[in-house]
Amino acid sequence: MFSENRSDFAVPITGFLIIAFISLFYGINALNAEFEFFDDFMGTSILMIVSLFGIIVSGFALYKAYIVEGLSFGLLSIFAMVSESIIPGYGMTLGIIFLVFFAVFAFMSYRGGLLDLAIIDALLGISAFILLGFDVNLAVPAILTLIAGAIALYVSVCDWMFVQDIADEYAEAMYGDDCCCCGDDDCCCDDDCDDDECTCGCHHND
Repeated sequence: MFSENRSDFAVPITGFLIIAFISLFYGINALNAEFEFFDDFMGTSILMIVSLFGIIVSGFALYKAYIVEGLSFGLLSIFAMVSESIIPGYGMTLGIIFLVFFAVFAFMSYRGGLLDLAIIDALLGISAFILLGFDVNLAVPAILTLIAGAIALYVSVCDWMFVQDIADEYAEAMYGDDCCCCGDDDCCCDDDCDDDECTCGCHHND
């Protein structure tokens, strides 16, 4: 069976999945707080747990030199954790801080060719600024957050499929040949490997 160190691929994919989960969950929670769709929505506790996991993944991303991705993962996780304890409209200073940092990360993402992450950071920065700085309808920041979550989910799934395809192609190139040849005339393939006339000691790699 083909195996290799996939940690470099796993970190950003997991990070984008966390961004997607936090953003979508946060957006749904905000809409529920505004329109009360559900009476027993357990949003806060779940967000705290996922946010802590997001901070851990952020650390791994920075360790793997995914700088802008790691910082974005971490900042969103921190935002999800602290925003629950702040009354909307009474955190203008904190909202400005989040806006500035998300704007910086968006610029660095765009500069590095990560347009999808740049859009996500921009949407989350605007959402955080509106949510913390203004006492407005929660539907506006919720929709922005949901859009960011949808983009993050799309990116993570596409990257995940791409990595799987590359791994399968590499495995096929390395171990997909079931033929063994010791010379021009001494070859065996598939079921012929059990033939007594085959002298090259062919072994399957599947």
